[in-house]
Amino acid sequence: MNGQRADDDPLTQTGKWRAVDAEADALSRRAEASRRAIGETVERIARGVGAYGSVLVVDDYDLMRKTLSYVLRDFDVRVCATAEEALRVVVGELALGGCRIDVVIIDLDLPGIDGVELAQRLRRDLPRAGLIMVSGIMDRLKRAAREAGVDAYFGKPFDVEAVRQKVEELVERPSRPGDPPQSGVGR
Repeated sequence: MNGQRADDDPLTQTGKWRAVDAEADALSRRAEASRRAIGETVERIARGVGAYGSVLVVDDYDLMRKTLSYVLRDFDVRVCATAEEALRVVVGELALGGCRIDVVIIDLDLPGIDGVELAQRLRRDLPRAGLIMVSGIMDRLKRAAREAGVDAYFGKPFDVEAVRQKVEELVERPSRPGDPPQSGVGR
């Protein structure tokens, strides 16, 4: 190469700069996504939405999701119809730097991944989150709730005020000593 070292070759340098530019663009996109998420959170707090905590409702029955959203309207409530959708929400939050879900209300009989498996994954990966299981089949619910390690369970139809009180109790529960930081889901 006419006495030039490979490091001095303009084509090699151009390739390096392209890689640096691509990495800088990727970092810029991630930073912008983080800024948007922070802005949305600040805006939500400023409006007073979710001032009492964050609740994720996972139930395949639309009326149940709407009912719980209404009853828990003082909380930041998000709803999912499947366990898979709920796991995507949690993973998305973790990717932005942490999961701010305080309580998850889980229907036992979900399509696909059932309520027990979802609760076990969340208990392992989000140990500080309160877990409540609901179902219309009481004899199965007691056994499943023990197996899943949930904090509370309610048979359908349930007293919505009792569910609200349990959610408040779980949101206000202090972190337990030795609680590990919340980390990835679905490993």
